[in-house]
Amino acid sequence: MARLSNGLVWAFALGVALIAGGAMPATPIVGSLPALPSASGDLSVLTYNVHGLPWFVAGDRSAALAAIGKRLRDLHEVGTAPRVAVVQEAFTPDAKAIAATSGYRYAAFGSGEHEREAAALPRGTAARSLEAGESWMKGEGVGKWEDSGLMILSDYPIVRVRRMAYSADACAGFDCLAAKGAMIAELEIPGGNVEVATTHMNSRHASGVSDDRANRAWLVQADELRDFIATRRNSALPLVLSGDLNVGRDIVRQLGLADLAAALDGHASDGLRALRADGAVLDHDATRALDHAKDWELAIGGNGTRLAPSGAWVPFGSDGGTPLSDHFGYAIRYRHG
Repeated sequence: MARLSNGLVWAFALGVALIAGGAMPATPIVGSLPALPSASGDLSVLTYNVHGLPWFVAGDRSAALAAIGKRLRDLHEVGTAPRVAVVQEAFTPDAKAIAATSGYRYAAFGSGEHEREAAALPRGTAARSLEAGESWMKGEGVGKWEDSGLMILSDYPIVRVRRMAYSADACAGFDCLAAKGAMIAELEIPGGNVEVATTHMNSRHASGVSDDRANRAWLVQADELRDFIATRRNSALPLVLSGDLNVGRDIVRQLGLADLAAALDGHASDGLRALRADGAVLDHDATRALDHAKDWELAIGGNGTRLAPSGAWVPFGSDGGTPLSDHFGYAIRYRHG
């Protein structure tokens, strides 16, 4: 029998899993438990790509994903959990279960694989005809087979959620199989509400296509993300944009992120980089997360209100050489400035 390409095996296995009932419902959910009492308006945000991919892509991730949920619950029990966690690549049921096991009182999930938000930007269809150079063996032109994989978990009440999925043309390679997008949640915090946004943008090498094509998709996503935040946020409130922006050391993406940040807020700054610029000493894991340059937290000001980073820590780092994900999960503590 002829040897199948990795792309064909990936697409075939994913199709089998979905036929077998492995897909999660597309309907976003916002759930709540009793509010956490707090006299202060402290805000700390964890950003973490939990690598919650199907088993035929990432192997058996169930134990690691359960451990992530347990660690967050343990941190809650001792009062040291980040108040908010934004999660990417929560595609599988085991990954989504982190919302229930982590100890957070509120949860919002991103767009589903067939969902479009009518009030957002104009969208293409979920399945599109192939353009020159595209291949269904790379996951292109066959529709969205997974949801966004996004979650926002919060100790504070989530009072409003806005969601979007990137347009069908804003993807390249295997990333096209997921309905990647963005989500904004408004949180009711003592001392003044804030907004937290998260996204997961097109990968580069992992997409399976050329850097040029992956970068073109990334730049379209950056434009759509800018317009979504600019038109759907509450501009009176400060906002933290955090997630797997997949920038890395690629100069095209670095310049694109700088343009995005400048368009949203000329004073927007990444938490880790702002802390280092202010003379803070980052530990080994925080430095690795910064150098990896995939996961970011940008503080964007509201009308006369800003969030300034005051500290950082890494609840999910190297863990003695056996990290729970292929990304580190770090948290930034903010103060109102």
